[in-house]
Amino acid sequence: MQYDFAIVGGGMTGATMALALAHMGHESRRPARILLLDQRRLGDGPHQGFDSRAIALSYGSEQILRQLNLHQAFLGSCGTISSIHVSDRGHYGRAVMTAEEYHLPHLGRVVELNDVGHGLLKQLNNEPQIEYLAPASVVKVEVKSTGARLQLADGGVIETPQLLLADGGESHWRSALGWRWLETDYGQRALVTTVQSLDAKPGRAWERFTSEGPLALLPLGDGRFSVVWTLAPEHAEQLMRLDDRLLLQQLQQQFGYRAGRFSRIGQRAVYPLVMRKTLDVVHDGCLLLGNAAHQLHPVAGQGFNLALRDVATFYHLQSVRWLAGKPAGGAELANTYLQQRQADVSRTLQMTHGLAILFASDAKPMIFGRSLALWAMNRCAALKWPLVRQALGIQESLR
Repeated sequence: MQYDFAIVGGGMTGATMALALAHMGHESRRPARILLLDQRRLGDGPHQGFDSRAIALSYGSEQILRQLNLHQAFLGSCGTISSIHVSDRGHYGRAVMTAEEYHLPHLGRVVELNDVGHGLLKQLNNEPQIEYLAPASVVKVEVKSTGARLQLADGGVIETPQLLLADGGESHWRSALGWRWLETDYGQRALVTTVQSLDAKPGRAWERFTSEGPLALLPLGDGRFSVVWTLAPEHAEQLMRLDDRLLLQQLQQQFGYRAGRFSRIGQRAVYPLVMRKTLDVVHDGCLLLGNAAHQLHPVAGQGFNLALRDVATFYHLQSVRWLAGKPAGGAELANTYLQQRQADVSRTLQMTHGLAILFASDAKPMIFGRSLALWAMNRCAALKWPLVRQALGIQESLR
């Protein structure tokens, strides 16, 4: 079976990439043959890529989704971020960023992954250019400069000039195919849940830095927040054992009452926090995307936003070639992709890693320095702009 593009991994990044390539086929009036492979099919029970978590989509990411005609899948039901309040618990210094000061309608959206999964599945099922093969297990991959050959557990063989690996931070094929990467284990866990507030300020997101790490509240609408709480591993285990009432008390005590009084808490899950950076995401006829290429600390909520910029870059480069009648992939495309993505990936990794380290330190000079930085940023919007621009994924022309 031959395809122009084969994508391994049907989570957020893989499904979005498949639909973006189908959009390319429509725009050029030259349909593409696209294969999306995943071990679990969306809609057939729980899918680890579309669980109860929520993510923040930056303003720049929303523009990408609209360009790719994917906004309906993502933005059908979402919360709006109109301002972000950043503070350091127990220390002086805070900063507030608003959409108004940067002349934007909003800073971002908050979407629940389960809802996004339903929206993407609907579009996948309605797209004749995409063959969505799941459940499917890839048992062997051979790559060379002209493309890749995949062998499936059921005996099927796939050939493609362009293989895209989007199988997540624990990517099996990244390791099996010999990629090298750098890894930092933060020694932390993220407790993820939702909470209901009785008197929340509409549209405000909160990033509060505690002695264990950042505690983020993302507005889902109707007074609900998605909570991402960074903790030491043993503390995370303790909190997971508490009943809802006691966990709600612990969260309220840690965060305070700036976001209102918490009245109800949802299901919870814990995830280990690591940073991974693949040293070279291009390997012959194969390319890594999203978490398979780079996995971030959740501070500032940059994970999928960075992955979506991977998707957009590949889409735009491939679209030019496709419109000119050229085949999928190729060394020229791969090298150009690498050149265009390096700076953004490096900046985003440095930003998230730097924030995670800076606000985790209890050293007095660090406390003084970050408090002073937050105070200065709150006084001068120009000082916030470089950080805001990178976090929102927007161009200078939008300022």
